[in-house]
Order: sequence, then structure tokens, then C-alpha cells
Amino acid sequence: MGNSRSNLKRSAVQPEKKMKEPNKSLQTPPKISNFNFVWKIQKFSLLPSDKGFKCESGDFYAFDSWWKLQLVKEGNQYLGLHLCMQCSPSYFKFLDFNVKFKLSVLDQMGENHWTVEANNAVLSIWKKWGFSKFIELEELYGVDNCYVMDDTCVFELEIFSFTPIMKKIETLAVQVYEPQTHKWIIPNFSELPKMGPVTESFTMFDFLWKLELYPNGRSESHRNVSLSLFYESSKPHPSAEFTLSIIDQIKGEHKKMTASAVFRLMGQNWAFPNFLALKDLHEPSKGYIVNDTCQVEVEIKILGFVDS
Repeated sequence: MGNSRSNLKRSAVQPEKKMKEPNKSLQTPPKISNFNFVWKIQKFSLLPSDKGFKCESGDFYAFDSWWKLQLVKEGNQYLGLHLCMQCSPSYFKFLDFNVKFKLSVLDQMGENHWTVEANNAVLSIWKKWGFSKFIELEELYGVDNCYVMDDTCVFELEIFSFTPIMKKIETLAVQVYEPQTHKWIIPNFSELPKMGPVTESFTMFDFLWKLELYPNGRSESHRNVSLSLFYESSKPHPSAEFTLSIIDQIKGEHKKMTASAVFRLMGQNWAFPNFLALKDLHEPSKGYIVNDTCQVEVEIKILGFVDS
């Protein structure tokens, strides 16, 4: 309690500075040590006894945000106490925040305070978090307790931490298409460049795609074939499941890998850098290269489209 005044005073100079910098890049809120707010209610017995009656504190400022406490009469048995968030930092609009705080009824004659902690409260603008059965009225007015003295009751809030929860909203409009297949036949395989990729562009579902193959690995020390699928259209943004294969032209035991991805950007790709070992690719019995020809196949199934 002794530090509450200095903390409030230090916080009070922050709003004007922050409001002048609405375009400031995202950053964590200023580091402030525990913030305390003390709410003293005199003539406590005159508060209406109706079930559901609410009594609210004035707004107070901490951690670049505005808050208030809300006292709720829960019938004739319990008193509820909640922390409400009135306004969040301008540079963190529309985010949720993880708040760790403690609510107390103070023992006015000693240290036997009635305390309840919230360790994982998630708050945002106009939302509250607290305890509908914060304390029993029988306990509050107990003759052995000093929670109500001279018809005055004192509540205290202590905020320990305030952390923004970064989030992104994404909508998937499900629109399932039957899978389509594209086969890429690569002749004169032995004459391909020793370094660098070869590519194949194709259209599927009216979108432009590209296959990229590093037939000798991405570097001299790389011992595996790398195979990638690129999305070459700007819009829409498909959510797709796909299978890439290097065809076994002898026994039909194709080398396959399957993945799923949301393609949000033109040129975005999904790569399998270790798709197939080079020694297996060139092993005649495996059937991956026949008559100096290699065959690559892609099967794509559209699951829907994403709006971020």
C-alpha cells in the first residue's frame, strides 16, 4: 500500500506521451513494478442489498491502460469482485492481454487480509475477470475479522504483470475440389546442369503452379534430390493438400511425400530438401530413371480458401 501513490504518480505521465505516438511500432508495454490500487468504501452498510447490485470504482491508469473495479452483490451469501479493462494501449488495439493480479479485502487491524489471485486472466477492452464468489458475507462481517470497521471496507488490487497476447485472425472458407494431377516428364536427365534447379510451370484449378527439382542436390555436399511446389498466383489464397512423387517406372513403387499448406503469397513454396537420396535416384533397379528419363508427379487437392 505504501508504494501505490508513487506508482500511480509515475504512471500518470505516460498517457499523453503515448497518445502522441499512435504509429509507434509494436513493443512490449513499459516495465512497471507491481501496481496497487486501493478502493475504500465508507458507509458500506448503506449499499443496496438487492441481488446483482453493482458498485464500480472510478477509472484508474496503469500499464498504459485504464481499469476499474466492480463489486457485485451475489444474493445474501456472497460478494463478487472483478477487474475490468476500460481501454488498452493505442499501439495494441484489439488485442487480448494476459494479466496476473491479486484482489484483497484488507484486514484493517493487521495482516490477515482476504486474498484471491488470478494467474492466467485474459482481458481485453470492456471485458472483466474476477470472482463471483469472492468472499462470503458471513466471513466479511465475522466478529473475529476486521474487514469492516466503522462501516468502512477497504479493497486492494495488485497487478503483477501485463502481457499482450499477439493474435492473427484467419477465416477458411471450405470449398473442396476433387484432386487433380500433373505429370512432369524430364528427358535427357543425364544432360541436366550439375548445379541449380530445373523447373516446370503448369496450371491447375485455374491457378499457376511450379515444380522445382534440384536433380543433384542443392550443393556439392548435398546427397539428396530436392523437390518443391510453388504457388505462382497472387490470389486467392488456397489451403491445399498435395503429394509429390518421383515415379518408379519399373515396379510402380513410387517415392512419395505428402504435406498440406496455406499458400498466402505469390511465389510461396513448400520444399522437401531431402526428398530422395541421389544414390537411390541413380540405382537402375529402383526405376526412377529409365531411358534417361525421369518422371515427377504432383497431386493437389484444394480444401478451401483463406482470408487473413
